[in-house]
Amino acid sequence: MSDDYYASYVISHDTALTAVAAAVEEGARQGIAVTASVIDPTGALIAFAKASGTAPDSEQVSRRKAQAAVAAGRPSGWIPDEIAITLPLASGNFL
Repeated sequence: MSDDYYASYVISHDTALTAVAAAVEEGARQGIAVTASVIDPTGALIAFAKASGTAPDSEQVSRRKAQAAVAAGRPSGWIPDEIAITLPLASGNFL
């Protein structure tokens, strides 16, 4: 493989729909209203689900959290508490 290319993994639409449905179902099982977004490596939305009872801005928060995970190349839960507390301040309350 040339140094001009890199591998990228893309989730199918069907798999993304399954993932967001599973997130909403698990949230319901735990009594938590969940919003879930799946994006591709470019940040384009592939699938989205929002359970009843979520916050009005949860759609933006969910998508931006997914975009931050893609940008960092890490799962969205990796952010240490010290940094996570400052994210709302730095992002105008969007993260």
